Amino acid sequence: MKARHSVLSLGLLCIPAGIVYGASQQVLGFQDTILSAIGIDGLPWPFFGSADEKKGAETLSKCNVPFEVLDLLSHAGVQSADCSAAAHLAESLHDTCSKHPGCHLAGPKDNAKPSSDKKDAGWRASKACAIARFLLEPSSAVMQASEYGEAYEAAVRVNWSKDCWLQPRCILQPSSAEQVSWIMQIIQYTGTRFAIRSGGHNPNRGWANIGDGGVLIDTSRLDEVVVSPDASTVEVGPGNRWIRVYEKLEGTRRSVLGGRTPDVGVGGLLLGCGIPSFSSEFGLACDYVREYEVVLGNGTIVVANQETNADLWWALKGGGSNFGIVTKFVLETIPVDRIWYEARIYGPDESRRLLRAVREYQAAAEEDEKASFAFSLSNNHTIVAFVYSAPVEFPPVFQMFRDIPFQRHFIEPSLGTPYTIAKAFETVLGDRPAFKRDIIAVSTKPDLSLYEEGYDRWLELSKDMMGQFDCMMTFGIQPVTSSAIIKSNARGNPLNLSPEGQQWYTSVIQWQDDKFDDLAHQAVKTSGGAVREIAKRKGILLDFEFLNDATWDQHPIASYGEENVRKLREIAQRYDPAEVFQKLQGDGFLLHKMP
Repeated sequence: MKARHSVLSLGLLCIPAGIVYGASQQVLGFQDTILSAIGIDGLPWPFFGSADEKKGAETLSKCNVPFEVLDLLSHAGVQSADCSAAAHLAESLHDTCSKHPGCHLAGPKDNAKPSSDKKDAGWRASKACAIARFLLEPSSAVMQASEYGEAYEAAVRVNWSKDCWLQPRCILQPSSAEQVSWIMQIIQYTGTRFAIRSGGHNPNRGWANIGDGGVLIDTSRLDEVVVSPDASTVEVGPGNRWIRVYEKLEGTRRSVLGGRTPDVGVGGLLLGCGIPSFSSEFGLACDYVREYEVVLGNGTIVVANQETNADLWWALKGGGSNFGIVTKFVLETIPVDRIWYEARIYGPDESRRLLRAVREYQAAAEEDEKASFAFSLSNNHTIVAFVYSAPVEFPPVFQMFRDIPFQRHFIEPSLGTPYTIAKAFETVLGDRPAFKRDIIAVSTKPDLSLYEEGYDRWLELSKDMMGQFDCMMTFGIQPVTSSAIIKSNARGNPLNLSPEGQQWYTSVIQWQDDKFDDLAHQAVKTSGGAVREIAKRKGILLDFEFLNDATWDQHPIASYGEENVRKLREIAQRYDPAEVFQKLQGDGFLLHKMP
């Protein structure tokens, strides 16, 4: 395992060598003072110089911390500081000092602690937030509800599902891999629970947000998109939405395998592997990650590619958030530029005819790799999107839909680019209403009788649910051709996909009222369970469960097979021996949760 940065072993944390913010010249002298006082190797925090530099800064004399800490800070030239952060600093210094017999630093005053129980999750989170305030620049990179009010609430509401609108003790918004490294070291040092968010599209509660007992690492400031001079690769930060990546590649005559919905985040989709358009030609989205930059649980920054840390490179292609925080993806681009696309809205009377057309399309798509397709049926309407990776208007592969009456266009037939179709979807989707949402994932071989019987069961279920509470459900068939699977397998990932044509079924439910949470979850479980039961009876059920569409009590990584699960566990242990991502991460499809 090769680390990109060396680290200094510090008394409180490990921080990448040579990185000090704030009064750097004075800090060096202050380190000498600390060295002689308590024998630690240095200090990892920057300091405040004036009350104007940091929001919430106070004159040090007003802070309720021991005299010795005030004296040490004043020796560093610090005249003002955030008092909450100073209190946590005092407590941390005391903890370190208590381990050295020659140290006589007094402990922090009792009323300087936000909690008397140091094992309390909220106390740990407060401590992590306070230390982060010293480390992260600008100060707004650490958002707390008490200080940032509306901005904090807006950051909470980024998540697609209202079920994920939780209230973390603070929201940390790092702008570099180094800052993510500091955060992970703070988390490990304080034992604080955490969640990671890219775009927040996963609807499972606790996956991309966390409550008051933890901190949220929001990667939205890790938003660089850098196209190589020959456009063969593009470096993408996890805080990007896919539409921005497509926009940056506009005019290069190349694109990437990414999200079909423009507002989906880069990080979550790629770590779950992702179904892109153009999969029949190239494979799945994760297969085109040339390199990852990853911050491990101990704060070490590493790269993973085919030559360096190749086991980690393999594991991240569908292994989720079990190994580290990816701070940069280097994506291989694909030679796709001019394309044709169209999206239609059909009425509910056409549902059964559409199901027959879907099955006919799947057969036709096995012979035409340029075709891509999306299908989502609800009680009120069905949306079907057609995409073709060449400038050919309504190609024959979609002819089975040509004569089915539709209500209107969702997106007009167009010749364009991957960016223009993303922009078109962004325009028609607009600001989508906020709902609580849940989802399910099941994979099967293609079969019309399965679709028809599954639809009948879904229709009965959805009508029953709509009669009990205000909700909407979808019935989604996602065709994945044998070509897509074979090309994905050839590039290597842990998914263990069967090399044949298949469909990845998903059903989404959305609702508002909290009191129906359990009923809504049971509805999607019943919908997926019906498809699974029918497919099993017909002998066409596949083991694979698509991580990006799985609900919270599924175990998609277990569907990768015993051998690959064993490898993933070994890799997780190798790169995260302290199990930071298993024990401190709030929730997710984590290896330690698997049966």
